[in-house]
Amino acid sequence: MPPSVQSELAWDQFIRALSPVELRNQTQLAHPQTLLAALELALKREIVWTGAAMDAQRDSTPTVRAVVGSCPEQEKPAWVAEVTELLRAVSLQMARNTRPGARLCWGCGQPGHLVRNCPSSPRAQGNGPGSA
Repeated sequence: MPPSVQSELAWDQFIRALSPVELRNQTQLAHPQTLLAALELALKREIVWTGAAMDAQRDSTPTVRAVVGSCPEQEKPAWVAEVTELLRAVSLQMARNTRPGARLCWGCGQPGHLVRNCPSSPRAQGNGPGSA
């Protein structure tokens, strides 16, 4: 095989093996004459792209800054303490009233079951609406 054909095949194989399609297309469109020229061109473009990607990543990562030191404790208004105490009292009362056996039926008013399980509620028979 003549050296010119061998070098042409090596160039073609190199271009086809370039992994990002954009890099492959740009290298091919630049029409490098030799395999070495194609390699240099591809390396330069890859370096530029990697640098641009690193810059974009650095720009997209937000910078977080912290304040070092202490600020004087601000006093809370009087109503905040009052609302907090009321909320605590309501929470305590709700916790006391949550007992599993204390449910009342809305149908008959008796404790121990809900209206869907009420033994004294009239149920329609059949497949129509209102039947269980």
